[in-house]
Amino acid sequence: MVFGFRDNNIAKALVQGLGNPIVSTSIRDDDDVLEYTTNPELIYEKWDNLVDVVIDGGYGGNVASTIIDLSTGFPK
Repeated sequence: MVFGFRDNNIAKALVQGLGNPIVSTSIRDDDDVLEYTTNPELIYEKWDNLVDVVIDGGYGGNVASTIIDLSTGFPK
């Protein structure tokens, strides 16, 4: 089970409008932080053929997620 808490008005409005949580992922890149990971136009260019929707909410931040593995009973 994964819980994500973001202070993002677009995500909050989508969840409220749908009445359900959203399943999503971050853009992962093997390189260092790249411009296209926060630039909505470049995200669209790179991922348009692989996703159903790209919402342009402006440039995003590069705040890393924290993943806690609870599958063994003790957080890792």
